[in-house]
Amino acid sequence: MNMFNKKKLLSNSIFSGASFFISILVRLITMPYVFNHLNINEYGILALITNILAYFSFFDLGVGRSIIKFLSENDRKNDIDQFNKYLSTGIIFYLIIGTLSALLLWLNASTIVISYFKIPHEFHKIAITCLIISGFNFLIVIQNQLLVSIPEAFNRFDISKLFQIISNILSSIITLLIVYFGYGLTEIVYFNVLFGFLTLFVNYKILKQLVPTVKFILKIDILILKKMLKFGLIVMLGNVVFTGYTLFDLTYIGSIIGASALAYYSVSSTASRYLHGVVGSILLPLFPLASEHSVSNKLNFENIYYKANKFSIILAVYLCLILCILSKDILNIWMGENFTKNAQISFVLLVISWTVFSFTIVTFQTSEGFGFPKFNLYFALTCTICSIVFYKILIPKLGIDGAALSRLISIIIVAPLYIGFVEKKIFNGNKIKFWTKTIAIIIISSITIYISIIYIQKFYKPSILRLAFSLIFISVLYPVLLFKLGMLEIYEKVQIKKALLKFSIIKQKKNENN
Repeated sequence: MNMFNKKKLLSNSIFSGASFFISILVRLITMPYVFNHLNINEYGILALITNILAYFSFFDLGVGRSIIKFLSENDRKNDIDQFNKYLSTGIIFYLIIGTLSALLLWLNASTIVISYFKIPHEFHKIAITCLIISGFNFLIVIQNQLLVSIPEAFNRFDISKLFQIISNILSSIITLLIVYFGYGLTEIVYFNVLFGFLTLFVNYKILKQLVPTVKFILKIDILILKKMLKFGLIVMLGNVVFTGYTLFDLTYIGSIIGASALAYYSVSSTASRYLHGVVGSILLPLFPLASEHSVSNKLNFENIYYKANKFSIILAVYLCLILCILSKDILNIWMGENFTKNAQISFVLLVISWTVFSFTIVTFQTSEGFGFPKFNLYFALTCTICSIVFYKILIPKLGIDGAALSRLISIIIVAPLYIGFVEKKIFNGNKIKFWTKTIAIIIISSITIYISIIYIQKFYKPSILRLAFSLIFISVLYPVLLFKLGMLEIYEKVQIKKALLKFSIIKQKKNENN
């Protein structure tokens, strides 16, 4: 990997990861206040509208992902005419889809509110009004999504993610202020429309700065649209199947076991998925980078691919070790002893399953970047079918633990087959030695850390202090083991040594001060 690609990938990963972290943080900080100060029915209506619009996002038919891929390729070719054609086709297509979605919601808002959801009669009018307004806001939102994706196509995640961070913070703060000054749901929805127009204007200005020669053509290029839809429809189908794979266990538990079991499982499922989200957000820049290299320099990208895999595995396993080994202390502090008693096993199994799932992120991004979204669709279908088979067997016997175990077994079976298949198709072979060595080192390191923590915790009572000490112990021992077992390269070993030396100096100074 040359120095330019290293810096670009590192910078993009930092901004993408920071955007994800800050988005979660802002949500966690503002959500309790809005929930407690907004009318409970209005908050419920807001949640319903958000979910309805999330389903409407599938109507883009995967064109957004296509735009990133094909603009990345055209950036490599420096073809500004093709760039303008792709951009114009995407904007017009989104205008059509957005308008149809808005009209569909406008015509069916009353039916949706009155017939499909249990909303109190006195809130019907406000719910219908807000749903119609949000429908037209969707038209603005998808245009913003398109414009935000353009800097990402040029591998400028610093621009797109920094703007997302700023806009998320501003939007959350203003929403909180709306509630603070005594206003309600209607004002929040109207603000979302105004804020959408503002961000659309800013995104357009960013685009003009990034591509001064950009020109909008009031015409859809049918050949380009067919090309984007051919790629995008498979991407969309994959996303739909993955959504089903993610949510089917919740639906099945709700229908077989009941609401109380579902409550425990849903919290564990949501929390464990954040592990995959953290790793995925950092590795998101691989998609446009893979798209660039798909038209040239495939050999150089193979090097990037395996380095990115090693990074994703090290990070995912580090988070997994913390959440699994310290799960009892973490869950006791976060959710209470009763939750821990009922959900600790399923939580640990789900964390491990999403960790293994994280091993496929680099392969997933690479497959789409190189123009093979159908491989990811096959992966999603196979995971879903395999999971359903085990759900049928294990959930009736083991309850929510059976659901979590089913997910773990299915991903352990499917992930190696998927990774091997994609590597063979794209790189004409796979590095079995890389994977066997990496997995062996990870297993040895994990077992060593687990035994060490269990032994140390015998001498301390459960407390925040014990949790903090265990966290530091894992954070130090884990890279040391990777260093000793040869998973880190020379320059990475030097960086770890510097970090450990800095840590020991700080500790020594603290001891001297004490």
